[in-house]
Amino acid sequence: PEPEPEPGVRFTKLTSGNCHALALDTDGRIWGWGKNQYSCLGNFDRWTDEPALLCDAAVFTDVQASIDFSAALDADGGLLTWGTNTSGQLGDGSTDERGEPARVLENVASFAVGYDYVAAIAADGTLYTWGDGSRHMLLKQDTNDTANVLTPTPVDTPLKFSYVASGRNGCIAYDTDGIRYAWGLLNGVAGYDAAQIGFSSGDNVVPYVLKPITDDTIGRSEFVIGSGTVYALNEGDLYLAGGKDSRLTAFESNPSFYQFAPVKEGIKAVHVAMYGMLALDADGNVWGWGGSAFPPCPHGELTQLTDGIAFS
Repeated sequence: PEPEPEPGVRFTKLTSGNCHALALDTDGRIWGWGKNQYSCLGNFDRWTDEPALLCDAAVFTDVQASIDFSAALDADGGLLTWGTNTSGQLGDGSTDERGEPARVLENVASFAVGYDYVAAIAADGTLYTWGDGSRHMLLKQDTNDTANVLTPTPVDTPLKFSYVASGRNGCIAYDTDGIRYAWGLLNGVAGYDAAQIGFSSGDNVVPYVLKPITDDTIGRSEFVIGSGTVYALNEGDLYLAGGKDSRLTAFESNPSFYQFAPVKEGIKAVHVAMYGMLALDADGNVWGWGGSAFPPCPHGELTQLTDGIAFS
């Protein structure tokens, strides 16, 4: 592994996958630690328990870790990927594992990694998808086509996009007019049911949905998608929608399946952990909630885990 960070290094983003974590520092360098399963930490040794420099070949503006692969956006708009590639999620035309970060798409404005797929928005607003096709996350118009896609492929729509968030079974995006759209497997994943978007109430699979969804409660939010749930963060207010999941939604007042309900005020960021959820509030406190597999937060109760961490 490369050298460990010096005391003066400061980080602007932290992201975690199944067994690895990545961080972006203020100089645009990527650091990583954890278990290097399927080369998700690049060309590191098998594991490292200290942050070590993973990539400084370019200045990066974003990095995201999925289950066992990783992706990063450099300052020139190049999207780089590395790690496992069983479904073609690296976008390099193969299904071969790769530890070396390599560019797979140019002129990218933003991106989001799902469980084993990627959605990316180009500078002109074009939405690209690739990777696993079995769960209808790639927005193919042929709903019988569940084949994997091995290279970045533009979605066949005249819409132009400005934001996308991805989870295991769902995606949410805003177009350039600020209209929200969602697609994926689970009803309720974006605060709607199938009937609201033109499907019968018995449908569970929503394979190709690019219809406007309005919800004035949450405004123009950032989204974090969990397992059958979605969190919306709007100017410090955290909301939740989706089905009841013991590790994510066991609050005193459970939200209805299809409507966003408030969870907590004064939140700066929220993150899906392996066995629960974590949130950072404006005072630097970390909160968590989850089920029996998330011991600090039994029965899904919202619990303050730290007291006043200072962030510069």
